[in-house]
Amino acid sequence: MANYSKREAKQWARQNMHGHWSTAITPFLPDGELDSVGVQGNLEHWLKLGGKGIGITWLTGEFWSLTIEERKRVCELSVKTLRGKAFLGVHTAHTSLKSCIELTKHAEEAGADLAVMMPPYIICRTAPQFYEFLKRVAQETNLGIAIFNSTQSGMALKPKEIAEMAEIPNLCAADVVATHRLAGDKIVVSAATEESFFYQDFYGFRQQVLFANPWDWLFDTPEESNFVRFVDHACRGEMAEAGSIYRTKINPLRELASTWMRYLMNKFGGAYPTQLKKTWAELMGLAAGPVRPPLMPLTDEERASFAKGLVEARQKAGLSMPPGAR
Repeated sequence: MANYSKREAKQWARQNMHGHWSTAITPFLPDGELDSVGVQGNLEHWLKLGGKGIGITWLTGEFWSLTIEERKRVCELSVKTLRGKAFLGVHTAHTSLKSCIELTKHAEEAGADLAVMMPPYIICRTAPQFYEFLKRVAQETNLGIAIFNSTQSGMALKPKEIAEMAEIPNLCAADVVATHRLAGDKIVVSAATEESFFYQDFYGFRQQVLFANPWDWLFDTPEESNFVRFVDHACRGEMAEAGSIYRTKINPLRELASTWMRYLMNKFGGAYPTQLKKTWAELMGLAAGPVRPPLMPLTDEERASFAKGLVEARQKAGLSMPPGAR
């Protein structure tokens, strides 16, 4: 159960959502079944990187392909692995209101720290629709709720719309930078990409957390945890130190990621390229396994090309080669 009340959710987020919060893939076995050992092993590896919180069963975690029971199982395994060591945000979104409430209440009872929601895809196309949906879920839980604002759901909420939703007592975070000016005093606001740190002074805000970003466990190893160091410096406003780490250790890998993200999203009509994250994870020595249909894996040629690019990017950044990328 959450260690705060519904009315304390916003205060809890302000006090605890700092530094880097990552997002995890959901590893599968070769036959496509859930890899329970891999779920825990990946999280144990991530803990060594030094992040503050992690989210499960999000876009990166293929939530849309998981059964309700599988989503609950990943939640329980994650709570068991992370309890007392890092915060856990569970993506509980579902097109069914009843199922969304079930998943959110399960996350609360299992011991998660935060629920994460996005507008129900396919049918939800306006902010008032999502507001009513969100409000009804929030009434059923004491967990703080963060909005994951992604066009992958079929709509993107405007800052003003999120600011209006911030009146919900346990809505406590969102990942839209422009919302800082309208609701930054009510909820914790972040961006899903690290570039936001470099223009926060221009827009007049100070970001305390990088929320919903999956790059630490793809870029880093426990011996060279540069992404988490970068975020920690940036959240403290130490931009000279952050910029130095970013330019030398992170940017070569970010350029590789951006190039392949653009390529795959163009190839698959804008669909989020989870297959890239899983290929990268395997090259970093983590559990990943196949993606589930309708996602398609990288071809052998694409995989070889990406692996070559990863070696070159890590060499450019002066980083060691993980076993799978050599």
